[in-house]
Amino acid sequence: MEVTSFISLLSSLLNAFSNATAIVASLVIILIVALYFLISSYYPCLNANKLDHIMHDLKKTVEDCRTNEVHLSLREDDSEAYIKVRQKYARIRMQNNVLRFAFSTTYLGARVKIIRDIVECHQDAHALNASLQNCIERKRLLQYDLEAQYLTSTNTARHRPSRTRAQSSRAD
Repeated sequence: MEVTSFISLLSSLLNAFSNATAIVASLVIILIVALYFLISSYYPCLNANKLDHIMHDLKKTVEDCRTNEVHLSLREDDSEAYIKVRQKYARIRMQNNVLRFAFSTTYLGARVKIIRDIVECHQDAHALNASLQNCIERKRLLQYDLEAQYLTSTNTARHRPSRTRAQSSRAD
Protein backbone atom coordinates (compact mmCIF):
# COMPACT_ATOMS: atom_id res chain seq x y z
CA MET A 1 0.00 0.00 0.00
CA GLU A 2 2.79 2.38 0.87
CA VAL A 3 4.53 1.66 -2.43
CA THR A 4 1.36 2.39 -4.37
CA SER A 5 0.76 5.66 -2.55
CA PHE A 6 4.39 6.65 -3.06
CA ILE A 7 4.16 5.95 -6.79
CA SER A 8 0.92 7.91 -7.05
CA LEU A 9 2.48 10.80 -5.10
CA LEU A 10 5.53 10.71 -7.36
CA SER A 11 3.41 10.67 -10.53
CA SER A 12 1.28 13.59 -9.27
CA LEU A 13 4.48 15.55 -8.50
CA LEU A 14 5.83 14.82 -11.98
CA ASN A 15 2.53 15.94 -13.54
CA ALA A 16 2.56 19.13 -11.47
CA PHE A 17 6.20 19.74 -12.41
CA SER A 18 5.52 19.18 -16.10
CA ASN A 19 2.49 21.52 -15.91
CA ALA A 20 4.64 24.18 -14.22
CA THR A 21 7.34 23.67 -16.83
CA ALA A 22 4.79 24.06 -19.60
CA ILE A 23 3.48 27.26 -18.02
CA VAL A 24 6.99 28.68 -17.62
CA ALA A 25 7.90 27.69 -21.17
CA SER A 26 4.79 29.30 -22.61
CA LEU A 27 5.42 32.48 -20.57
CA VAL A 28 8.99 32.61 -21.89
CA ILE A 29 7.74 32.18 -25.47
CA ILE A 30 5.14 34.93 -24.98
CA LEU A 31 7.83 37.21 -23.54
CA ILE A 32 10.17 36.54 -26.48
CA VAL A 33 7.42 37.23 -29.03
CA ALA A 34 6.40 40.45 -27.24
CA LEU A 35 10.02 41.57 -27.06
CA TYR A 36 10.48 40.84 -30.77
CA PHE A 37 7.43 42.95 -31.70
CA LEU A 38 8.56 45.75 -29.39
CA ILE A 39 12.05 45.84 -30.91
CA SER A 40 10.60 45.59 -34.43
CA SER A 41 8.33 48.55 -33.79
CA TYR A 42 11.25 50.72 -32.64
CA TYR A 43 13.74 49.41 -35.20
CA PRO A 44 11.95 48.29 -38.39
CA CYS A 45 15.20 47.47 -40.17
CA LEU A 46 17.36 44.89 -38.42
CA ASN A 47 18.89 43.02 -41.35
CA ALA A 48 20.73 43.85 -44.55
CA ASN A 49 17.87 42.70 -46.81
CA LYS A 50 15.47 45.29 -45.40
CA LEU A 51 18.21 47.90 -45.69
CA ASP A 52 18.49 47.00 -49.40
CA HIS A 53 14.87 48.11 -49.89
CA ILE A 54 15.42 51.38 -48.04
CA MET A 55 18.53 52.14 -50.10
CA HIS A 56 16.62 51.31 -53.30
CA ASP A 57 13.93 53.82 -52.28
CA LEU A 58 16.60 56.41 -51.56
CA LYS A 59 18.19 55.82 -54.95
CA LYS A 60 14.79 56.32 -56.64
CA THR A 61 14.31 59.57 -54.72
CA VAL A 62 17.74 60.81 -55.84
CA GLU A 63 16.84 59.93 -59.43
CA ASP A 64 13.57 61.87 -59.00
CA CYS A 65 15.64 64.83 -57.79
CA ARG A 66 17.71 64.69 -60.94
CA THR A 67 14.61 64.28 -63.11
CA ASN A 68 12.90 67.27 -61.49
CA GLU A 69 16.14 69.25 -61.59
CA VAL A 70 16.29 69.49 -57.82
CA HIS A 71 19.95 69.78 -56.98
CA LEU A 72 21.15 67.68 -54.11
CA SER A 73 22.91 70.75 -52.81
CA LEU A 74 19.65 72.61 -52.11
CA ARG A 75 20.37 71.96 -48.49
CA GLU A 76 24.07 72.14 -47.92
CA ASP A 77 24.37 68.71 -46.30
CA ASP A 78 22.20 66.56 -48.60
CA SER A 79 24.80 65.57 -51.22
CA GLU A 80 27.40 64.87 -48.55
CA ALA A 81 24.86 62.95 -46.48
CA TYR A 82 23.93 60.82 -49.50
CA ILE A 83 27.56 59.89 -50.06
CA LYS A 84 28.03 59.05 -46.35
CA VAL A 85 24.90 56.86 -46.29
CA ARG A 86 26.08 55.00 -49.38
CA GLN A 87 29.50 54.46 -47.76
CA LYS A 88 27.88 53.09 -44.59
CA TYR A 89 25.69 50.83 -46.70
CA ALA A 90 28.68 49.50 -48.66
CA ARG A 91 30.57 48.77 -45.42
CA ILE A 92 27.56 46.97 -43.94
CA ARG A 93 27.13 44.81 -47.06
CA MET A 94 30.83 43.94 -47.02
CA GLN A 95 30.81 43.04 -43.30
CA ASN A 96 27.62 41.04 -43.76
CA ASN A 97 29.16 39.06 -46.62
CA VAL A 98 32.25 38.29 -44.53
CA LEU A 99 30.16 37.18 -41.54
CA ARG A 100 27.97 34.97 -43.69
CA PHE A 101 30.81 32.44 -43.83
CA ALA A 102 32.23 32.94 -40.33
CA PHE A 103 31.55 30.35 -37.66
CA SER A 104 33.23 31.46 -34.47
CA THR A 105 32.54 32.98 -31.08
CA THR A 106 33.26 36.46 -32.43
CA TYR A 107 30.31 36.04 -34.78
CA LEU A 108 27.75 37.20 -32.20
CA GLY A 109 29.75 40.27 -31.22
CA ALA A 110 30.28 41.25 -34.85
CA ARG A 111 26.63 40.55 -35.63
CA VAL A 112 25.48 42.92 -32.88
CA LYS A 113 27.79 45.61 -34.29
CA ILE A 114 26.40 45.11 -37.80
CA ILE A 115 22.83 45.33 -36.50
CA ARG A 116 23.71 48.59 -34.74
CA ASP A 117 25.25 49.89 -37.99
CA ILE A 118 22.17 48.77 -39.95
CA VAL A 119 19.84 50.63 -37.58
CA GLU A 120 21.98 53.77 -37.81
CA CYS A 121 22.21 53.57 -41.61
CA HIS A 122 18.45 53.01 -41.86
CA GLN A 123 17.74 56.08 -39.74
CA ASP A 124 20.13 58.22 -41.80
CA ALA A 125 18.74 56.94 -45.12
CA HIS A 126 15.16 57.45 -43.97
CA ALA A 127 15.87 61.03 -42.83
CA LEU A 128 17.71 61.85 -46.06
CA ASN A 129 14.93 60.33 -48.16
CA ALA A 130 12.34 62.46 -46.36
CA SER A 131 14.49 65.58 -46.79
CA LEU A 132 14.94 64.99 -50.52
CA GLN A 133 11.24 64.27 -51.02
CA ASN A 134 10.47 67.56 -49.25
CA CYS A 135 12.81 69.35 -51.66
CA ILE A 136 11.03 67.77 -54.63
CA GLU A 137 7.61 68.71 -53.25
CA ARG A 138 8.80 72.25 -52.47
CA LYS A 139 9.94 72.66 -56.09
CA ARG A 140 6.64 71.24 -57.39
CA LEU A 141 4.68 73.58 -55.13
CA LEU A 142 6.71 76.54 -56.36
CA GLN A 143 6.06 75.46 -59.94
CA TYR A 144 2.32 75.10 -59.26
CA ASP A 145 2.27 78.54 -57.63
CA LEU A 146 4.00 80.08 -60.65
CA GLU A 147 1.57 78.36 -63.03
CA ALA A 148 -1.42 79.54 -60.99
CA GLN A 149 -0.01 83.06 -60.90
CA TYR A 150 0.49 83.01 -64.68
CA LEU A 151 -3.02 81.69 -65.30
CA THR A 152 -4.49 84.29 -62.96
CA SER A 153 -2.64 87.12 -64.68
CA THR A 154 -3.61 85.97 -68.20
CA ASN A 155 -7.26 85.45 -67.20
CA THR A 156 -7.39 88.89 -65.58
CA ALA A 157 -5.90 90.53 -68.67
CA ARG A 158 -8.26 88.63 -70.94
CA HIS A 159 -11.40 89.46 -68.98
CA ARG A 160 -10.51 93.04 -68.14
CA PRO A 161 -13.11 95.30 -69.75
CA SER A 162 -11.67 97.49 -72.42
CA ARG A 163 -12.34 101.17 -72.22
CA THR A 164 -14.72 102.51 -74.80
CA ARG A 165 -14.18 105.77 -76.65
CA ALA A 166 -16.83 107.48 -74.59
CA GLN A 167 -15.17 106.40 -71.34
CA SER A 168 -11.72 107.39 -72.55
CA SER A 169 -12.89 110.84 -73.74
CA ARG A 170 -14.66 111.45 -70.41
CA ALA A 171 -11.54 110.43 -68.51
CA ASP A 172 -9.44 112.93 -70.50
